[in-house]
Amino acid sequence: MNQVKLLGIFGSTRFRSCILLLFVSILFAGSNAYAATITIDFETEDDFITPLVDGQDINSVASTGGSPSTPTEFGNLVNIDTTTYNSAPGGNLKAAIYDSNGAVGADPDLEVGLGNLLILQSTDNPTQTTSGIYDTPNDESMGGTIVFDFIDAVHMLSIDLVDINGGGMLFLTLTDGSGSERLYDIPDKWTNQYPTPVGYQLLDLTSILDQEGEGIGGPATVTEDAGFDPFDVVTMTVDFTGSAALDNVVFETTEVAAVPEPGTWAMFIGGLAMLSGGRYARKRSKSKP
Repeated sequence: MNQVKLLGIFGSTRFRSCILLLFVSILFAGSNAYAATITIDFETEDDFITPLVDGQDINSVASTGGSPSTPTEFGNLVNIDTTTYNSAPGGNLKAAIYDSNGAVGADPDLEVGLGNLLILQSTDNPTQTTSGIYDTPNDESMGGTIVFDFIDAVHMLSIDLVDINGGGMLFLTLTDGSGSERLYDIPDKWTNQYPTPVGYQLLDLTSILDQEGEGIGGPATVTEDAGFDPFDVVTMTVDFTGSAALDNVVFETTEVAAVPEPGTWAMFIGGLAMLSGGRYARKRSKSKP
């Protein structure tokens, strides 16, 4: 191919259009965001490596009337704090792990087979023969509050609520970066009580519709502030008015793509095909008598 032909190709409108298309594709790919779905199942810390054991006390920041466990178990993706609920007498001994597969816990209502649950440890069972691990994990009958403070804003998807039956209702509040809130009001007896199947229920945190539970307590209801942004949640607060547990906190975080996605390469290849096809068509037309 001589120099004149090369200049003709690179100077063509079709070639310039393909190059512009590729440039725009890469520009947008560099800022492309995608959602990473994460489940905090309390089998491990939020490094997803270090295991959590039955009875282990859980904290990442200082609690009201207490101090964080050492070393802290959470803080990579979320901090977990605990307080009493509505100044309940007796309070609680902060969050702890309860093995629902039938370990040494004191509450058969929580033996639902989900593995580790998160509870508020009862003041009736304070003994720790091994520092940081309660001898008898047991959920607090007077309730309390667990606060999840996310390091970066998230989009909450769902949570499993266990044994919302006979101990009182539960309130779950999502707060966005501007302070606007969405409140889920979960009535007592929203779940059955194990061993009546199944003893727990998934609460859909993307929905603002009423959600019926497996129990006889009626639906969970939702109210929210005008302007609440579900993709900018920075805090989730769970208020227990009695004994209960939670598990499988599922949310999405926003990641930034470091390399062009497959669609970008498809656009690039398509542009090259257009260029090649144009050249081929011109050669055929010139070869006709």
